[in-house]
Amino acid sequence: HASLARRRRARALGRRVSGDVLRLDAGEASLAVLARVGAPARILYLGPRLAAGSDLAALETLAAEGPRESQPDAPRPLSLAPTTGFGFLGAPALAVADARGARALDLVVMTAQASGDALVLDLADEIVRFRITIAREGALFRWPCTVENASATPRMILNAASVTAPAPAWVEEIWTYAGRWGGEQRLTIAPFAPGQIVKEGRGGRPGFESAQYMAAASAGAGEESGRVLALALAWGGEGRLRGAHR
Repeated sequence: HASLARRRRARALGRRVSGDVLRLDAGEASLAVLARVGAPARILYLGPRLAAGSDLAALETLAAEGPRESQPDAPRPLSLAPTTGFGFLGAPALAVADARGARALDLVVMTAQASGDALVLDLADEIVRFRITIAREGALFRWPCTVENASATPRMILNAASVTAPAPAWVEEIWTYAGRWGGEQRLTIAPFAPGQIVKEGRGGRPGFESAQYMAAASAGAGEESGRVLALALAWGGEGRLRGAHR
């Protein structure tokens, strides 16, 4: 009931964007985000540049999933900012606690807007406000996130994550980097199989055990051929990179 009430409130207060699906291009790549007011935000497409005039609404139909074995009848789609209140795949975008303990979050889109160089999505529930800005920088996408307490109640951030991006169907390998003194950033290639690949930096900084970038690649990709989607975490403290196959 609480989640339903928050969705109704979001629909009442939020400004519905034209079309719900927002597109941003950078270099030879395109990104399409479903930003329906009152619902979680979701990346529908991240890959080679879409043709001009592409039917963005059709991307939602193509990305729809039905129930599968050992899963709920209504499977949870991969959200741009997964939250504990709705259930999540990957890792929660944000975990907070107050005097009552850990709090479940139900972040939904309140407003969304697109300019020539960025998409700005404001998500919220009764506990926090969460802004995601997806900006174009040359041929790259950059998406900083900001968190704001929605009330005067003091709250502690237990965990904060960047947004979750879907892996294209052609991804068959995950590239990670680690090493030791004098031999940093050695490449490890692992098959993208069911389960998770997690690289964690500890000690208050990235450390040798985990560089703060990861790549998803087609089989046999290299410097001169193949397709690669690279992700980098711009963070100066401890962090995790996660590649999850479901």
